[in-house]
Amino acid sequence: MKRLTFLDVARGIAALAVLFQHAGESTLILVKYISENFIQIGQFGVALFFIVSGYVIPFSAQKQGSVRVFWSGRFFRLYPAYWFVIALFLISGIAGLHHKIPVFSPWDYFANLTMLYWLNGSSYLLGVFWSLKFELTFYIIISLLIPLGSNRVSAYYFHFAISAITVILSIKQKMDSGVFGSYGLYYLALMFYGWSLHDTKDKEGSVLKAMVSTAVQTLLALTVGKLAFGTAEVNYSSFGSNSLVPMIGAWVGAIIVFLVFRYKSEIKWHASLVYLGVISYSIYLVHGPIIYIIRNFVENKALSFSLSILLSIVAAKYIYEFIETPAMKLGKYVSGSRSKIKDLNGSFN
Repeated sequence: MKRLTFLDVARGIAALAVLFQHAGESTLILVKYISENFIQIGQFGVALFFIVSGYVIPFSAQKQGSVRVFWSGRFFRLYPAYWFVIALFLISGIAGLHHKIPVFSPWDYFANLTMLYWLNGSSYLLGVFWSLKFELTFYIIISLLIPLGSNRVSAYYFHFAISAITVILSIKQKMDSGVFGSYGLYYLALMFYGWSLHDTKDKEGSVLKAMVSTAVQTLLALTVGKLAFGTAEVNYSSFGSNSLVPMIGAWVGAIIVFLVFRYKSEIKWHASLVYLGVISYSIYLVHGPIIYIIRNFVENKALSFSLSILLSIVAAKYIYEFIETPAMKLGKYVSGSRSKIKDLNGSFN
């Protein structure tokens, strides 16, 4: 299967957005200003990652046709790089290169190694790990649907269903408690939206269905955004501004950008941007420890920002070459897969 360049470009931009947010939110006034008033750049990147993941993960799973092969691929694609970054984070902290290691119980550390930390109420070891639970949840849903076959599963209607559930539960939580602090279902809806776009692209009425799905997802972003942030003051933290306009700007912006890439896929992109998409998972994982280490030694904000960007990309390059790639090859060998499908599998795959 031919690799889809626009997906790599989307992932590359998503990775850069998250990297720029975390490297620049406390070092560059411009990043802080944009995040507080217009668009939460990091959330834009994560939302774009989720749409890309939804667009390709189900397709890849259906082509593989086996739950065993699917999870074997997921394991060797996600965990080796993830474990390496955990080791880097802990070893560099113990060595005094940063002071960000949280006080966790042994069980919390073990839960983080499994990437299933939320199942027992543990917190994530590193801030960027929060999004992985939504990826894994989506993978579980997809793996349950694999035995049904692609002809019996309509992503278009699944997207409607998850959107309706999101709205109902959001309103209920708001009415019951007066606050709305959890919008995780919206991220799942984003992945179902991406799946819907792919599932309908070669079918009759595909343009109309894509328009309807996009309208539903946009309305969902506005609804959830209003419920979650409509009455909140600007909440600027180390992860950016979680307030109404920046968050809706991020969510809707990701939808717009993906649609442009999807329907203008013939654009010739620069090879460097495509490559950033190839190493995007490693960029996403490793930039946290890199930023912590640099800020511990570099006081100049502009230099700190520049080094964070540069060294995160360089580190990701080597993680991809020496950990991700061999692990993926091992995964194919272990699963006995002879699939010709390239690594199209979305944001964290």
